[in-house]
Amino acid sequence: MQPIRILYVSGYADIVGGGQISLFLLLRHLDRKRFMPLVLCPTEGEVARRARVLGAEVGFLGANAPVDSACAIRAAGSFRRRARALRPDIVHCDTLYTAMISGLAFTAHPRSPVIFHARTSESGGAWDFLVPPLCKRIICVSRAVASRFPRWHRNKLCVIPNGVDIGEYQTTAAGAALRKELGIADRAFVIGYSGQLIREKGLDVLFAAFERLRHESPDARLLIAGRGKDETALRAVAPARVIFLPFSESLAAFYAALDVFALPTLLREGLSRALLEAMASGIPCVATPLGGNAETFRDGESGMFVPAGDTHALWRGLRELAQDPKKRREMGAAARDHVAKRFDAAAAMRRIEELYDEVHGDPAPHLCP
Repeated sequence: MQPIRILYVSGYADIVGGGQISLFLLLRHLDRKRFMPLVLCPTEGEVARRARVLGAEVGFLGANAPVDSACAIRAAGSFRRRARALRPDIVHCDTLYTAMISGLAFTAHPRSPVIFHARTSESGGAWDFLVPPLCKRIICVSRAVASRFPRWHRNKLCVIPNGVDIGEYQTTAAGAALRKELGIADRAFVIGYSGQLIREKGLDVLFAAFERLRHESPDARLLIAGRGKDETALRAVAPARVIFLPFSESLAAFYAALDVFALPTLLREGLSRALLEAMASGIPCVATPLGGNAETFRDGESGMFVPAGDTHALWRGLRELAQDPKKRREMGAAARDHVAKRFDAAAAMRRIEELYDEVHGDPAPHLCP
């Protein structure tokens, strides 16, 4: 039997967030005896290079920018030709716009059903109404994401949370080595943030809370890992003892160097991969319960939730954990156990493969609640 050909359509050539890391996890865990991965992205870049390393065939749209609404319209003709030439059995898309052009390209080819992988609970506006009719199924990474779509499309929705390879995030000597490299004392209290460097992630709030904490704990440090459109502006306003680290696809050592992970985002997250990675590392998290974040951990048991935009509440949560190492250890252990049970990457991949079988004509009963 020939493997089922899965065409992964990426709207980005480079890594801009957890969606691209999730794609790489899909490629890593995909059963190659049953499925053949193909990747189509705008142009040569980090996505194409990683996909090749993971054994996928790669093609390009010839677009010099991410596939957003305007670019999607311009790229529609090119996409139709290139995508059909790859003869996919299933098309798996990572954005509303790639789902739109995929749905239009394969409308007359029902044997190439389109799956849209929705990763944000922020409303897509009119696109949330226009795109679902073009898709066979919509994978939502949380219940919060599923709630953004019109109720008459609920039969197409399937909630499959993001997964992590928990074995990659064990606390190791790499964390101590990173602290030493950065000149951070063993006794220092270290907070971390990883993700896009944009103001909507609440980094101004984090800076204000950290500045207040630092007056009580002069040895405290705040590590920032990522990149984004507001990086220059954020570096300019960051208080003393904030250390910006270069972007890296692998953050195991970064998480291992932390005492607490903070995500004071002002956005409705889909299901934050950074939170899951920190939890897998045994690190307690202080986060805002917006969107899918509220489904990530149990407040007070494996992390702490604070109101969005509330500097005082964030400072209070960080201060409480700074003063109670025992509570940090207990929360961290509970967080790691919770991720292992609910957000395992291999288990998530099995559910996605069952979905592939279903849309390809081999129904898998009771797949989606």
